[in-house]
Amino acid sequence: MTLHEAIEKLLRRTGLPMTTLQIAQELNNNGWYQKRDKSPIHESQIRIRAYNYSKIFHLHRSIVSLKKQSSNEAIGKVTILSDNTNKRQKCTLLQKTNQCITRI
Repeated sequence: MTLHEAIEKLLRRTGLPMTTLQIAQELNNNGWYQKRDKSPIHESQIRIRAYNYSKIFHLHRSIVSLKKQSSNEAIGKVTILSDNTNKRQKCTLLQKTNQCITRI
């Protein structure tokens, strides 16, 4: 299984967007994808793969979601780390724009 296939499988199973760090940690734990050198997957690899496979994934900052989910629907509540304040904020992520629209 390739890395992008493992990311897609994980996002389908959870049904929610995930951060690149969450995806890397989960894939390191479940073993669906392993690098040739057996070193852990880093969150930067997840970000690069999501960016390179933009037909499959939405990437907004460090949040990755699937594009194939229905548009104009909230696809989940996520916790994000604010770039400016380093405080965690919860919000609803909207699939069509891949932006947090409602702080909760």
